[in-house]
Amino acid sequence: MSTASSLQLPLQRRALLTLQLALVLASSLQGTATGPSSEFAAEVESNISALSAECSPRLSPLRAPGTDFHCQLRWGSGGPSKAADAFGIFEDTIAETSWATLRIHGLPRRAESESDGMSDQRMSFAAGFVEGALTVERTWQHRLSYFGLALLHDLLDQAVAFVEANDAYVRERIAANSELEPFWAEVKLVWAQLDGLADTSVAGHLAACKPGRCLDRRSFLLLNAEEDLSNIIHKPFKGALEGWTAEEAAEYTRKTTHCSAIVRLLPGNSDLLLGHNTWTGYYSMLRVLKEIDLPLSGARAAVSVFPGYFGALYSGDDFYALSSGLAVQETTNSVYNSSTLALISPSSVPLLLSGPLQLLRQGGTCMGDSLAAMPGDSAKVVGMCAEMFADWLKIWHTTATSVVATTWLMWELWKRTLRRRSGLLALSRPCGGDARAGALFSSLCLSLGWALRSDRALVLEGVRSNGLALEHAPEPRRADRELVLVAISQNSLALEFAAVDLRADMEVVLEAAKGSIEALNFASETILGDRVFVRRLLRLGCGTLQYASEILRADRDLFLEAVGLWGPEALDFASEALLADPVLFRRVVGQDLGSLRYASQQLLGDLAQMMEFVRLQGLALQYASSSLHAHRGLALEAVRQDGRALQYVSEALRGDLDFMLEVLQNVGSVRWLTLSTVGGEDFSALSFASAALLGERRLVLEAVRRGDDRALSFASAALRADPELVIEAVSRHGPALQHASAELRADLRVVHKAVRQSKVALRFAAQELLHDPELMMA
Repeated sequence: MSTASSLQLPLQRRALLTLQLALVLASSLQGTATGPSSEFAAEVESNISALSAECSPRLSPLRAPGTDFHCQLRWGSGGPSKAADAFGIFEDTIAETSWATLRIHGLPRRAESESDGMSDQRMSFAAGFVEGALTVERTWQHRLSYFGLALLHDLLDQAVAFVEANDAYVRERIAANSELEPFWAEVKLVWAQLDGLADTSVAGHLAACKPGRCLDRRSFLLLNAEEDLSNIIHKPFKGALEGWTAEEAAEYTRKTTHCSAIVRLLPGNSDLLLGHNTWTGYYSMLRVLKEIDLPLSGARAAVSVFPGYFGALYSGDDFYALSSGLAVQETTNSVYNSSTLALISPSSVPLLLSGPLQLLRQGGTCMGDSLAAMPGDSAKVVGMCAEMFADWLKIWHTTATSVVATTWLMWELWKRTLRRRSGLLALSRPCGGDARAGALFSSLCLSLGWALRSDRALVLEGVRSNGLALEHAPEPRRADRELVLVAISQNSLALEFAAVDLRADMEVVLEAAKGSIEALNFASETILGDRVFVRRLLRLGCGTLQYASEILRADRDLFLEAVGLWGPEALDFASEALLADPVLFRRVVGQDLGSLRYASQQLLGDLAQMMEFVRLQGLALQYASSSLHAHRGLALEAVRQDGRALQYVSEALRGDLDFMLEVLQNVGSVRWLTLSTVGGEDFSALSFASAALLGERRLVLEAVRRGDDRALSFASAALRADPELVIEAVSRHGPALQHASAELRADLRVVHKAVRQSKVALRFAAQELLHDPELMMA
């Protein structure tokens, strides 16, 4: 089972559930090992009654089938008030798209007597509370699925004891260090957000959860320790795991839960495509795309977007994009270091904090500030990046433990960095021989100087891997024919960066066009006006004609050749003048009638020209201008050539008795006409006559005498009860008896005529005649 993530997942606007929370606190929000302070909880509880609801009494993100649900709870009235600390919008479209979306927005609001830290803590708690209240039902469902895992089921008590001890450890460190160390100050805010998420006493007042479906704090601790649980539950099996080979460990990782990541530079270095996939079980199928906007004091990036799971503050997939332009991915590298099992302890930082979330919230971006200030000082940029990542390494190295190693990829998504400067990559990977290998990483800043770019061997190697790298080569290398051919063999669009002379080289351009005709966008105008060359291009497809010069796009013989090779679609690239050329169309209509789709309106409205076309193909009438569909002479000529053309004759003519009689009397092969097909079904000329004409005895009788076996089926009720007309019809085609009136199907004289023509007619005779001896002898 896999759950693929894209940070550009579109937000569905079908079902909205919004919650706005304003918490006005007069006292400190000092957290404890059991949750927020009693003063904080009391303040929230005392203000719950001030909330007003504009929805059903029970706050639930689930909707009845076919309904849209919008709910907003707030203090006071109007939109997000100035007194609010956070508000959120939850869109539950899992049933439609397999994803829900959650947007949480914090609102900075600092009282005169409080610090930035106090304001940040209140905002963080409010953000967690809003998320918990909006997603409570889906969170309960996710918990039900997740706790049902066989792997976790037998070890649940052990896991609960571990995460509770770990929670106590983190809170102790917050109390001791949050005023001194920036890292623990950040942890304090994350834990405030977790407290808001898990504050079931407040959620209970809002009736956010259904009876028997409310979550306790332990459930939220487990949901936020999901990545740690794989280490916690493995510890009892230390002896067995230490005996695994690298292959056995990799196979175990592959069969349980692991990740894949892809990074691809788009054509022309236009952008960087990042993708992520989590390979896991059905328990993780309740997915939510989160946009968290917390403008905390000192943060470089306020907004983070990531795919996640209900009840967890972090991604779980470890795939993040920030408003600063930084993106972070994680993927599994299958390095299973069982020696670190001995280091697993509740007195460590959970991956919720030691992973990318901490870097994202504290660092924001590696290059943003430095690149803007010192665009030419790459050495200093590298130093600043290394310093920041080194800080993260120090925190991780001293506080985290892990068994399964992962690789972290950090990308600075600045267009000018991708197009004009070397890319920046920070790679987290295990280092051999270190007991904490799963937590270590190294920083790598890649740079390619101009001198190196001038080295032919290096450029040649570069374009073999990525033809578009030719863009960064100096002019002499772009004029190197061999090097350019290598580049376009890897990516045809590299022709854009070739020297002018090579973009006029027939063989070079032809080679590029073989890979993609879009490369012709970069060919010289001279070569695209060369008739011999364009004829060579034509062998690659008629689409190459769109790049030909204006003169060649008006070349009749060139397009006759193109239509012969590729069909009338080639005319899509002809000039307007050529599409009004009667000589061209007289020659191609015989090959393919569909070519008239491309003819000019002037040509299709010319009676003389259309007469020529219908003499070649009767069905050409369908392409004539609407006024010509009512032209008697043109319509008759078209029907003479192909009876099916009658369907394109105007309604006025098909309601004209003399015209329809003339159609029946003058068509060269009436039998062929009546058996021709439209849409795979036999049809009669009468099927196109007006309703009024189907009561005209002369017309129906003429159709019968001309061999239309189905004529009686279109006749009016009065004519189907006309003995002489029916006898004429059944004498020629016995089964036509089925269309006669009931009285005539019981008339022995009529039935006798029909049965003499075909025994099949007995099936349609009246019941009382079936035992008539004279009829049986017919």
